[in-house]
Amino acid sequence: MQALTDAALRRSMVNCSRSEAAALTPPRDLDALDRAALGVLGWRDAKAELRG
Repeated sequence: MQALTDAALRRSMVNCSRSEAAALTPPRDLDALDRAALGVLGWRDAKAELRG
């Protein structure tokens, strides 16, 4: 499985604008996540608490 980069994560956000995707704060432990065990990747944005 390929590593998930910040850029790839932002490109995968199809339901938001480019500026919204650029403004999101990715999870801190993005590199350490076991993506094979996850069905869906979700997190709370630390800079915008109401955004999930």
